[in-house]
Amino acid sequence: MSARIGSRFRRSKAGAKTRRDAASPPPGTDDVLVLKRPRVRTTLLDGARLFVPEKNGITEVRILERGRGVTLAGYFDSPEALAEAVAGCNGHLGHANVYVSLNPVKPALLSRARNRLTSLKSLAKDADIAGRAWLPIDIDPVRPKGVSSTNAELTAARRKRDEVVAFLRGQGWAASALAISGNGAHALFRLDLPNSPEVTALIERVLKALDARFSDARAKVDTAVANPSRIWKLYGSVARKGRDTTARPHRRSYIETLPAILLPISREQLHKLAEQAAVTTGRLDRAEWPVLAAVRARGWLRDTRESGRHCIECPWADGHSTDGGPAEAMLFEPSPENSNRGGFKCLHDHCADRSIDDLIELVAPDTVRVLCMANIPPQAVRWLWLPWIPLGKSTLVEGDPGLGKSHFSLQLACALSRGRGLPGMPRTAPANTLLLTAEDGLGDTVRPRLDAMGADLSHIFPLSGDLVFDATGLAYLEQAIQQTSARLVVVDPLVAYLGATVDLHRANETRAVMKQLAAIAERHHCAIVLVRHLTKSGKDHAIYRGLGSIDLTAACRSVMLIGCDPNDAARAALIQIKSNLAAKAESVGFTIADGTFKWTRRTTLTAADILGAEQGGQSAVQEAEAFLRSVLAEGPVAALEVQKQARVAGVAEKTLRRARVAIGVICRQVHEEGRKGAAGWTWSLPPADHSPTVEEGQVNSQTPSPEPKNGLDIHLPSLGPSVPEGK
Repeated sequence: MSARIGSRFRRSKAGAKTRRDAASPPPGTDDVLVLKRPRVRTTLLDGARLFVPEKNGITEVRILERGRGVTLAGYFDSPEALAEAVAGCNGHLGHANVYVSLNPVKPALLSRARNRLTSLKSLAKDADIAGRAWLPIDIDPVRPKGVSSTNAELTAARRKRDEVVAFLRGQGWAASALAISGNGAHALFRLDLPNSPEVTALIERVLKALDARFSDARAKVDTAVANPSRIWKLYGSVARKGRDTTARPHRRSYIETLPAILLPISREQLHKLAEQAAVTTGRLDRAEWPVLAAVRARGWLRDTRESGRHCIECPWADGHSTDGGPAEAMLFEPSPENSNRGGFKCLHDHCADRSIDDLIELVAPDTVRVLCMANIPPQAVRWLWLPWIPLGKSTLVEGDPGLGKSHFSLQLACALSRGRGLPGMPRTAPANTLLLTAEDGLGDTVRPRLDAMGADLSHIFPLSGDLVFDATGLAYLEQAIQQTSARLVVVDPLVAYLGATVDLHRANETRAVMKQLAAIAERHHCAIVLVRHLTKSGKDHAIYRGLGSIDLTAACRSVMLIGCDPNDAARAALIQIKSNLAAKAESVGFTIADGTFKWTRRTTLTAADILGAEQGGQSAVQEAEAFLRSVLAEGPVAALEVQKQARVAGVAEKTLRRARVAIGVICRQVHEEGRKGAAGWTWSLPPADHSPTVEEGQVNSQTPSPEPKNGLDIHLPSLGPSVPEGK
């Protein structure tokens, strides 16, 4: 939906005509209304017409007097009434600044003060905004705090603004309104988006992208103007900051250029710029302080200032005896000055004893509270892939190495990037994947596989660098999800990101990590898919075969097994072995050929088929046999060394014994010269024509004496040269 703006600029209240240039614009250019300065001055009515929508639009006005906060406020659905009301406040405008809400407010707020200015205690919050009408780009010159800009500083801001606008126009963006705030330069791009946390986060990422690309030592992109209830300079009013001097004068704000038709920027264009930021910057910003995030989520954040200071609405404002301004309550981010704990200060006597501890207790997400189920609304589960992968939850994918887990995770990313390709799911809009891979090279393995699958690589973002899922690493992960708007996060394999301090087999250690991953998935409404290997044990139930604590399985809402039929490697399948949120899915077959993962059809393969459980653990014994043949291929090896390697490989003691008997491993005593008795044992493969005849617990007849029954637990000293057999 386009917005016709130029038609509303006919005659200002002062009688000055604001008109289009007489010459028609060349073909292919925008129909632009140029407000030239100083020949044509922007009036208050010009500014009011820009911010009061033509139909059902309501704008909040705030007049802020220096040092005293909000002096007057009101709500207007008429630009003429707004301009007249502001112009009538001559007694206040000598020392005050006039602002309007950047985005329209909800109609209910008109009842506070309709088309008039008065003293108001309650002002518009983020939740009071009806929708997103503008993407604000505010270029501030770098200068001392609390003073107006010099002419040179203002020129630097205008040039930087023009540089930003030229870049965005080159990206295919529609034309914007251009203005001077008095001390900086503005560009306003039209939006037609709802007021939602997702849109706010998207605008934040867009502004951070522009900041990373364009800000320098002379002028910076203001990244603190993304909140829905942001107030904005009313063009036509004077910007008064500091003393009015010749070098740093107070200036009247004005509109430079205004297209007759402002076309809205699409959500896809915003996402594209935000995604470019994640790639272009090559770094992750630190995660937002949880207390600030909680304050923002509750709509209490009013303004962000330098040095980690934030103007907020006091949570206990109902107890205040008088009205307050935007700086009545301040939140201070952790710093050495406050012992890295953060700070809170409210100027009202009612809150004199309130501290940061009181605020944390009020907003802390982990506070234990008693709830009533009658007050908890039911929520439907949303799915990335029904019923395999739920959104807002963690999912496990398990399987032996080399059987398709990584191919499967890349196939998920490929399908999301194209908006199609998941069996049983309809086409959707393309979505982004954040990829954490510790085993495959990005250039020589991951990229060729994605190319072979036909993925849209602009929607897939690998996370580079060493990352451990401790407090810092999880904060970086969450920031990466925010920057990329990831719908899917793949962690391949999970064990590579737990770090040396987390024991994979201890539930009390893995549970803390899994809980935080689940919270991140829920906050950002994405699916986190964790890849892990299987153990070599002969456990007869698939749910227990994953490497590490069973608590990993318990913490995930869905668990999938990938593998092949032990008797037919061509039969591969994805099998759901756990599903908490829906009925288990039917198993789906797949093939991998020339690096390409392809779905086939439903299959009758079961987890027992893949794991060999129906043969009473025979598959585990076969794997142990293969292990022994590999370890003993070069000749005799000390028994304890074989046993040590078996434990590392996950081969159980009992399984190793059975495999040793099955293939007829030769056990020999080793003697040291000058020492009585045997120093230890070696194991070696039998001759090619040997057929084992011994039973479990016995040794081969070629050994001179039996190995101790607890031979898997004996400690072998350093081996000396072996002695001839029979000596």
